[in-house]
Amino acid sequence: MKRGSEGLVAKCKNCGKEIAKGLDFCSKECMEAYKEKLMKTAFLTQFDKGSGSDRRSRNIDKIVDLLKQGVNEDYIKLRLRRYFKPSTVDDYIETAKALLKMESEVNQLES
Repeated sequence: MKRGSEGLVAKCKNCGKEIAKGLDFCSKECMEAYKEKLMKTAFLTQFDKGSGSDRRSRNIDKIVDLLKQGVNEDYIKLRLRRYFKPSTVDDYIETAKALLKMESEVNQLES
């Protein structure tokens, strides 16, 4: 964030255009494009190489990253259900949220 001629400004997370402080995107289209970009990093399915536990771990790490970036949980579920059973999706999200909670608690103890 920097100070522009009109006051504090931020940059659009998608296109980098300067926008008012407190906003993340310059338009709804940019917001949708950003969400699409986030989800493009493919989740690993049973058809990808590697052991099941490696794929599961990588998928959960991806969900943790998405949650940290503020992506809506319902949006993540909707996208994941294209690849996995609902019970698997729920397990992945529950595990990712537990990891985030533990990480937050560890950070609080360290500070």
